[in-house]
Amino acid sequence: MSNTSNNQSNEELLASNAALKAQVEYLAKQVAQLTKLKMSMVNTPEESEEDEEVHPEANSSNTTREENHERGATDFKVDIPTFEGKNDPDDFPEWLETVERVFDFKDVPEEKKVKIVALKFRKYASTWWSNLSTKRRRENKAPVKTWLKMRSLLKKKFLPEQYVRDNFSKLQHLRQGPRSVEDYTREFEELLMRCDLHENDSQTLELYKDDEDFKEMYAQCLSRPHEDYLIKDGYLFRGNQLCIPRSSVRETLIDE
Repeated sequence: MSNTSNNQSNEELLASNAALKAQVEYLAKQVAQLTKLKMSMVNTPEESEEDEEVHPEANSSNTTREENHERGATDFKVDIPTFEGKNDPDDFPEWLETVERVFDFKDVPEEKKVKIVALKFRKYASTWWSNLSTKRRRENKAPVKTWLKMRSLLKKKFLPEQYVRDNFSKLQHLRQGPRSVEDYTREFEELLMRCDLHENDSQTLELYKDDEDFKEMYAQCLSRPHEDYLIKDGYLFRGNQLCIPRSSVRETLIDE
């Protein structure tokens, strides 16, 4: 009878360990996928005003031709949603992600992206874009022709710094608690997107240079496996909890 109980306990322990391992692997996979998407969407050098050439006003676009191209050659319509520029920052990251997905799905040429997105502006967003374009012409600056530049201007206008800071604070204190891994991962991904996080490894090293405890653990994980910690795509995790260095918190949450 005792042997039977021991066997059952061992089986339960093995099952519990297997479930925990599966949860950690699932979270790591989700983080890797999201990080790759964020790196491609955000972590690209922004164009500077100094790099722009001054040249005459560009000719007006053929609206009908752009709309026909946007519909694409598929049997079903994949469209970019309109953007009104409402005073709700939660809407902007989701809209921006959708734009990127549509561009990727339809293989939209780089030279057409700005005009296609501009067609989707409504209300305040349309007014803002018109005023911005007029101001650039008046200052003899080149029209915005690349999606990289347009995206940078959009983020500067519609993703407030305080919004990013608030969500970073939520991310820092995020805990799984009694929730499932799926629910925890979903909130983690949403906060990561709203925080506009895009540190690469070198930036991460710079952030934690003043945090000795974090730095030591990060170095240990780089040199050998650790039973409690792991590094995934430049981020340090303890189990399924994201570890954020204090120096990163200072840089993000405090005006110095």
